[in-house]
Amino acid sequence: MESLIKLEELLLEENSEGVKGYLSEIDRKTANEMMMKAGEVFGFPTIEIYGVVYTHMGMLAKIFGYASTSGISNLVEKHQLHSVKLAWYTLEVYSMAREIFGLSEKDSKATFVTWDTFLIAGMYGQNPEAQKAKLYLLKAERAFRIGMASESVLAVAKAEWMGYRLVAQKVKDEIFLIGQVERIKDGPFKEAAIEALERLTGKTFPSPIQRQLPFTHEVKQP
Repeated sequence: MESLIKLEELLLEENSEGVKGYLSEIDRKTANEMMMKAGEVFGFPTIEIYGVVYTHMGMLAKIFGYASTSGISNLVEKHQLHSVKLAWYTLEVYSMAREIFGLSEKDSKATFVTWDTFLIAGMYGQNPEAQKAKLYLLKAERAFRIGMASESVLAVAKAEWMGYRLVAQKVKDEIFLIGQVERIKDGPFKEAAIEALERLTGKTFPSPIQRQLPFTHEVKQP
């Protein structure tokens, strides 16, 4: 995903198609996690409905310093951001939302929005409240990219470590095979075993006539 600076450029250019393309690169899992985390930081509740995390548009309006929901609503309409009406859902969802957000029975037409709206409102707004959200978003992005870089370094280190283990195991196996061949008495069988060992390891070993293999030592009688 491109940086938030790119998103800010698209918003300043009023490039709604570009904004839509930017948002399409954010997967649902990431969006849900970011929305819940923002809710914890800024103190607004969230609700998951059929795999998507939402919050009440009115609560976001207060966080971003709007006197009413019209400011947020205009952004949603302008950039065709995903939003839902509470009245669209079952009584079970309706009751759960009323409990979580402290809504009254008259709030059946309440609008709920996703992470996209929080992101756009935070990068678009110019008042002090929106600037706080923007700072939060920039810091979150920086932490995310640092985390991704760290994961990349760890992945490389893990791959190298696995490579070292494979090399060590290969050397260990070769030493074991050499030891097994060494136990065979000199003769055709030992010669055949040495040839097989050479084909397997790609290395050349002394012939049986020399009566010893690498990694072995001649023991002299006192």
